[in-house]
Amino acid sequence: KFIDMDPIHWGIEFYSVFDEKQREDRGFDVIVGNPPYVGFKDAKKFERQIFEQKYSDIYNGKNDYLYYFLDRSIDLLGENGRLGYIISRYFLEADFGDKLRNKLNSETEINYIIDFYGVRTIFPELSIDPLVLGFTKKEHSNKRFNAARVSYQSKNLSVREMLDYVFKALDEHKNNEYVEYN
Repeated sequence: KFIDMDPIHWGIEFYSVFDEKQREDRGFDVIVGNPPYVGFKDAKKFERQIFEQKYSDIYNGKNDYLYYFLDRSIDLLGENGRLGYIISRYFLEADFGDKLRNKLNSETEINYIIDFYGVRTIFPELSIDPLVLGFTKKEHSNKRFNAARVSYQSKNLSVREMLDYVFKALDEHKNNEYVEYN
């Protein structure tokens, strides 16, 4: 069943990124994405078995697919590689997200978090609260990071206009912990 999933063989598919380089230089410089919004309830039994074996450091039986995307992305980034994802914010507070949060804390430096708590207009067909996450792969240095909580339902702004505003505000408040946009 695993072969039917058509897994990517990273060392073969991206030989110049992984096998051609010295071990310390391996990995991607940048990963940008929007992983699928698939909850643990939708995972098939054999997929759960694979996740438990492959991702034992973060697995607890209730992880959304996002957890595995984040975990694998950290592993695929080279040292000082950067990641930017639009994802569900649920892992920030979920009891079973503690292992993933610990991995993010120990292996990355968060650059920014933009939290759209309660904002359902970005992906109206999904019932999730999105989050924009950016981090750099490196040992955590206790650096402060920029965070913003956004609630703009009453505004007549496009998502692009709102993001432009938030990133400008974050840039102006570098190393402050929090920017709120209403």
